[in-house]
Amino acid sequence: MCQCATWKVRSNTRHLHGNLVVAAVNQESSTMSKHSSKLAGFVFICALAGGANAQGQLTVTSTELAGNPLTTYPFFEYVRAFNDNAPIALAVDPTRFPTINGTPVDIYVTAARNVSQWGLDPTLVDVRAGGPDTVTFNGGTIQTNTVEIAGPNEIPSDAGTGFGVGYDVVIDVNQSGMLDNGDFIDGYGSNAGFYVFNDVTEMGPLDVTMVQHSVGAVFNIPAGFTNERIYYPTNGAGLG
Repeated sequence: MCQCATWKVRSNTRHLHGNLVVAAVNQESSTMSKHSSKLAGFVFICALAGGANAQGQLTVTSTELAGNPLTTYPFFEYVRAFNDNAPIALAVDPTRFPTINGTPVDIYVTAARNVSQWGLDPTLVDVRAGGPDTVTFNGGTIQTNTVEIAGPNEIPSDAGTGFGVGYDVVIDVNQSGMLDNGDFIDGYGSNAGFYVFNDVTEMGPLDVTMVQHSVGAVFNIPAGFTNERIYYPTNGAGLG
């Protein structure tokens, strides 16, 4: 019983953060009538019993932050993928988040983590050589609240045999060096805030073996075109 209720809280409120308990109670009470008060109280207890994962209940603002400035309306596009030779910018729309203006904040670019990982370790570690940026947003428009957070080739993009390296962006509002209440984050879920990609047309990190095979005179393949080349990782058996 407890496992079921706990699972529902986590599943249905993954991106609701600060409204964790309220959202769980509201959903159950809308579908259960006879036992709604007992279930609501039960979910409330399970939600609060976070223990070591109490950081998972942080009141943070999960929103898109990374992207590209534009010269015309809407003046900024929030995107999730960047080539490693392109700059990366951050923008905060003051009409959506007016309280962020006027106070110095720290901007971090961190390795991507999901909600559970942030809950276990909310320490902010910037991946850039210069560390976090300290800025003060004072603009009345998104154009004036746009800053560059990484230059071309500044952030690692080598994912090995993977595809793209994931990062989260955090605005540390109280400059505590931790992801905590009141902060803004682009990420905080199953997907990273953004990904940086190297040139996918270049050779990868694995040694490759090529074999040539003739399919013969089948499938009406014209003579002289019956050979095919097959490429595969030399140590393919060791890749699992």
